[in-house]
Amino acid sequence: MNRQETKYNKLIGRIDKNYYFLDEIFKYDENFQGATGSVMNPLTEAEYNKRVENYFEIEHMREFWSQAVEANKTDLGLDDWIELVKNTDREEGVIDRSYATTYGKQLKELLGEDKVFEVECSGGGRCFYKDMKWDELFNENLWQKIKQVENKKS
Repeated sequence: MNRQETKYNKLIGRIDKNYYFLDEIFKYDENFQGATGSVMNPLTEAEYNKRVENYFEIEHMREFWSQAVEANKTDLGLDDWIELVKNTDREEGVIDRSYATTYGKQLKELLGEDKVFEVECSGGGRCFYKDMKWDELFNENLWQKIKQVENKKS
């Protein structure tokens, strides 16, 4: 049997600061079916800036710089190398933007532009369990469909 899938890209629920989106429900046969999703976290501008600032602290970057020196990828000193990374990569190592374009708009509409400066992906794949305890459930109908195909416990 070929893989059958239905794409949804819909918000299901929230646990703490984690917003769970249903990407798709798939089925290969009766014994292998499930739901895949993405777990997204909204960041305010202040949270985002603090994360970036902390990421580029010398003690955090020292190991990365050492690895670059050992691999002959740089001959810069630590401070100069950190500035180079800040200016070229900026947030790439700090925030996982997977699915941010897919789900960021939905979170901004739900929470407001002031609460969602950036959207970070913190997980995904087979992330749903039938006994999940939602702080907020946004789509009861899709949650019931997920539970029908995901019968594993957390």
